[in-house]
Amino acid sequence: MQAAAGSTVKLTAYAKVDATHGLPMCRHPGIPVLVRVVAPSPTSQQQPRVPIDLVAVLDVSGGGCQLAPVNMMNLVKSAMELMIKKLTKDDRLAIVTEKDTSDLSSEKDASSGARKDGSTGAGKDDGPRVPKKPELMEMNDAGQKDATALVRSLALTGDNKQLSIALDKAVKLLEGRKDDEKNNRAGFVVVISDRDDRTIFRKSMNPDYSVHAFGFRDARNARVMHYIANSSSGTYGILNNKEGGISQAFEASINNMTSIIAVEAKVEISCDESTATLSAIDSGRFKAEIHGNKKSGSINAGALQAGGERRFIVYVDVVPPVVDDVDEASSQLRTMKMKVKYVSCWHEKDTRKRVEMEDGMVTVVKKGDNGSREVVAELVRVGAARIVCDILAKYRENGNALAEAAEELGKKWHSLKKSEYGCEAAGLISNLEAEMEEMVESMHHSSGLSYMLSWQTCHSLQHLTHIYTTTTLTETPLPPPPRHSSSPTNAMAGATAFERATTDRGRSRVILAKYKEDGKELTEAVKELQKKWHSLKNSEYGSEAAGLISDLEAEMGGDGGQHPRPLLRPVVHALLADVPHPAASAAFVVADERREEEQAARRR
Repeated sequence: MQAAAGSTVKLTAYAKVDATHGLPMCRHPGIPVLVRVVAPSPTSQQQPRVPIDLVAVLDVSGGGCQLAPVNMMNLVKSAMELMIKKLTKDDRLAIVTEKDTSDLSSEKDASSGARKDGSTGAGKDDGPRVPKKPELMEMNDAGQKDATALVRSLALTGDNKQLSIALDKAVKLLEGRKDDEKNNRAGFVVVISDRDDRTIFRKSMNPDYSVHAFGFRDARNARVMHYIANSSSGTYGILNNKEGGISQAFEASINNMTSIIAVEAKVEISCDESTATLSAIDSGRFKAEIHGNKKSGSINAGALQAGGERRFIVYVDVVPPVVDDVDEASSQLRTMKMKVKYVSCWHEKDTRKRVEMEDGMVTVVKKGDNGSREVVAELVRVGAARIVCDILAKYRENGNALAEAAEELGKKWHSLKKSEYGCEAAGLISNLEAEMEEMVESMHHSSGLSYMLSWQTCHSLQHLTHIYTTTTLTETPLPPPPRHSSSPTNAMAGATAFERATTDRGRSRVILAKYKEDGKELTEAVKELQKKWHSLKNSEYGSEAAGLISDLEAEMGGDGGQHPRPLLRPVVHALLADVPHPAASAAFVVADERREEEQAARRR
C-alpha cells in the first residue's frame, strides 16, 4: 500500500509465497506475510507531538548490592536532568521518591498540575520551588527549575520500604487527572531503583500505563525490574553503561516517549474475498486477534513515534496450497485487504485527527526479491526472540547456570543464522547478529541476565532504537580523557604522569599482546590490570594526585579488592583503536614497566 505524502502512516505487506515451511522456532504453519506500519519521519524540531504526563519513581537506597556503582545517586541525578531537558512546556513531570509517604488520593491540586496559589511555576523573582508532595509540574522554564532543584536535593536514605508503594503513588497521580487530560495527554511511569523487592511479584500492574523500569549494572534486581516492565507494556533497561555514564537505553526510552505523533494505531486484515484464512499472528506484546471464522483479524500497534516502525508476521493458509498451484495461491493472497487506523497528532496544536487508510494490497514475493529478504529478516528476528524467551524460562530458577545458558543460546543462534532464512537475510540481520553475540558474551559476566531481560522487553515491543536495536547497533563511543588543569603545581605531578602515559602510545601494546591470543585469559588480564592499578594509585605520584584522578579511579573499578567491573573492554578498545582513554592509562604504565624489565634482562 502506497500512502499519500509524507504526513501519513504508511502500510505495506509482503507475502513470501515460496515459504512452504517455517523456522522451527516460529511454530506456525502457513505463508508468512510481513505487515509494516511506518510513521512519518520528523520534519522539524517543532513538529507537534503528543504531550505527556510523566511520573518518575526514584527508589534508590544504595543497599541494593555491594557491586552496584558507587556513584549511584549521581547517575540518578544525571538521568533526571537529561529527562527534564527533553520535556517541553506542553509536558508535565512528577517525581516520587521513597520519602514520599503522604496519601496522594486527596491531593487534587497535585493531580491537576496546579500550584496552590494558582500559578504553574515560580514567579519571576522567586527562586526554584521544591514541592513538598509529588505533583505534576508543567515543564515550562519555572517548572524545569523546580524539578531540577528537587532532583539535586536527593540523597541516599538506605530505607527498606516496598517499591510497590511508590508505584501505587505514581499510578494515583495519573489516575487522578481530569478526563480531558487523560484523553489528550499520554501517561507514563519511569522507575529507577536498586531495590530487589520480591513483593512486586504478587502485585498486578495497571495495564493503562506503561512503566519503563531501569536498574543498575550488577544491582541484582533484574528479575524485579523486568517483571514491572513486562507486566505493564513497558521496557526494562540498565541505567548506567559500561563506562559509568547514562546508557543509550535510557536516552532512547525518553526519546520514544517524547516523539509520539500517532496513537491508537490499529491494523485490520481481511480475507473475505479469497479462500485464504488466518492461522496465526506474531506480534510480540502487541495485542492481536483472529476472529472466529479466521477470515479477519486485527493488531493493536499502539503509539507510533516519529519515524518509528512496527513489523508483524501474519500467517495465512490458502486453498489450493502453494505446493499444488503457486499461481493460484499468489492470486488469492493478492485479494487480501488491509487498512490501518490511527489518531494523528501532527496537525495544529491541541488538535487530533482520526485517520483511516483502506485498501492496503499484499505484494507477493519470492526468494531473490528485496521484499522476500525483508520477510525472512523479520522471521529471523522473531525466531531469535523466541530462543531468548525459551532460555529465560528454562533457566529462570537457576541463576548460577549462566555459562550453560550461554552455550545453549550460542548454539541455537548459530543454527538459526545458518538456516535457509538466515542465509537469505544476510546483510539485513548484521546488527541482530551483533546483539546476539554480545548477549552470549555478557552471560559469562554478572550483567548477562540483565542484558537478556532488557533485550526481551525491547524486542517484544519493538523499541529498537536503544542500544540493542536491529537497525543501528554501535559500540558506545569511548569518552575523551579528562582534561586536568595545566597549572604548574606540584600536585599535578601524578596527573601529568597519567597524561604522559596516555599520549605515549607507541609503548602501549605489551599487556594487550600478552593476552590477545586467548580470550579465556581475560580474567587473568583483569586481575593483573587491577593489581598494577592498585600499585600505581598508591605510588608517590598516585598519592600526590589524589583528588585529581577520582574519575580515573572510578573507571578503573576502585580498590583492587572490589569486584572488577567491565573495565577491560574500554582498555582493549582504546588500545586497538589507538586512541587515548583514561582507563587505558594503567595499562600503558604496565607496558612501560614490562618493557623496562625486558630491557634490563637483556642488558644482564
